[in-house]
Amino acid sequence: MIINLFFVTLLAASCSSDDNNSETIVQTSELPSQSKSFLETYFLGYPIVQIQRDARSVDEYYEVRLTDGTQVDFDKNGMWTEVDGNGRSLPTSFIHANIVTYVNSNYPSASIESIGKEIYGFNVDLTNNFDLRFSREGIFLGMEN
Repeated sequence: MIINLFFVTLLAASCSSDDNNSETIVQTSELPSQSKSFLETYFLGYPIVQIQRDARSVDEYYEVRLTDGTQVDFDKNGMWTEVDGNGRSLPTSFIHANIVTYVNSNYPSASIESIGKEIYGFNVDLTNNFDLRFSREGIFLGMEN
């Protein structure tokens, strides 16, 4: 009986809520001004549905979901790290001009569906399911494997 009580107590402790969860829902007012400005400039007309903050993450500190399904990730300082249209074309005015020119010239029937900052530069996903890599200067490096 005592052994059973011990195991029930141990099981209850292991199933308790996760107090170490670093993800929390926050209000727009908690976003850095740089993040707010980015959203107002490039995604005006697409209200924010939800903002999730992950205090443990470096590159996805704020995850912002918009009404059109777009997700924008920001680092702790408010700089965008990834923009994902989730199947929709992204506005390109915030994307390096060399990348936009390359995509328009080489894939005229496709558009940029997501872009993420990487150590080498940028990972760009097109609406035709091609994944491209570019340097920080917007120079084409190759296809994603």
